[in-house]
Amino acid sequence: MKLYHPLWTHSAAFAMLLFRSGVVLLGLSVPGEFPTHFGPGGPDRWGAAWELPLQGLIASIFVVVISIGIDGAFAQHGERSFNPFCLIDEFLVGHFTAMAIQDLARIQGRPEPGLWKTTLVVWAVAVPIAIVLERLRPPAAAEPETKPCTDSENDERLAREVAASQKSGRRWMYWESQCPGWASWGMPVLGACFVALGAAEAHSGDRGHGAFLVLLGIAMAGSLGGGLRVSVGRGELTVRIGYFGWRVLQLTLSGIASVEVHSFNPLKDFGGWGLRWNREMRAVFLRGDRGVKITNHDNSRYLIGSDQPERLAAVIEAARPTSG
Repeated sequence: MKLYHPLWTHSAAFAMLLFRSGVVLLGLSVPGEFPTHFGPGGPDRWGAAWELPLQGLIASIFVVVISIGIDGAFAQHGERSFNPFCLIDEFLVGHFTAMAIQDLARIQGRPEPGLWKTTLVVWAVAVPIAIVLERLRPPAAAEPETKPCTDSENDERLAREVAASQKSGRRWMYWESQCPGWASWGMPVLGACFVALGAAEAHSGDRGHGAFLVLLGIAMAGSLGGGLRVSVGRGELTVRIGYFGWRVLQLTLSGIASVEVHSFNPLKDFGGWGLRWNREMRAVFLRGDRGVKITNHDNSRYLIGSDQPERLAAVIEAARPTSG
């Protein structure tokens, strides 16, 4: 997976992750029971010294991975101007680091420092570092200004085969997929973090909360991981997403009025990736800036991201009952 935003700009967050990892390792060698969960009246659950720092470490990793993805998207599709989103991990992980300092004091038997006072001190160090590193970030390398590689002869041949199959009544199916790195491994990793956090919660006694986190992790990995799959067959077009194959769009081919290849800016036009909406259309895409725009007879519009939009458009056009 190509990185448009260098990882060294997250150095402050990585340093805080190392500190919290050290607190977890220290907790492994300390016997006794310590607070692992706090309610309105104070500690309400007790366990090993490493359990509470580990929960914060998993949450911190989650934040950093999400921040890397957001910053990379901004660098690829945004302006060269300062990226305010670069401070997400420093602010959130900074707060978790202040909690880790409290955990360390608790493990060592020292008085715990004030949480928010410590948080402000951590922010005073981490946030300026993040700002300076973001200012030093070089612009993302420009993509070659060449048209996407297409094979129009094969696309036309495929379209003719689809039209012939439609006319003869034979069964046929065309499918393609989009599965960027964040969907193929990123979401499963984040899902695994939630599962690990839930297992730690269940081990420490809160089985209900632990079960919820485990199910949430499985749902994240299964529904958002695995990428996007588009299938076109006799009579309908279907878009499914995730390992579970959740259907997010289904259109009847007879209801389609027009099909065209469409270029777009993911951030400017839709504010991100995934299932998106704007005033003009409903969209689903996981990467890239090109897709197939479909307009129905009722004037509803849909955009389907595709790595081969010319081919997908040719197949849909050939399969429409009004085609040919």
